[in-house]
Amino acid sequence: MKAGSAANITIFDAGREWVVDSGQFVSKGKNTPLEGYKLKGKVVATIVDGRIVYKDDSVRVEAVHG
Repeated sequence: MKAGSAANITIFDAGREWVVDSGQFVSKGKNTPLEGYKLKGKVVATIVDGRIVYKDDSVRVEAVHG
């Protein structure tokens, strides 16, 4: 990254444990073979063009295309 340049960043917590619950998926697709599994490591935030678009399991803005 370079100061002043646009950047998209994903913040990943490698130690965060969570249980897969397809009912909590942001995606319209809910099928998963991992339902109920306890996993370690989770995306906690995504920043696009300086805006937080995803944080703590919720989408913060509408999808931007283009």
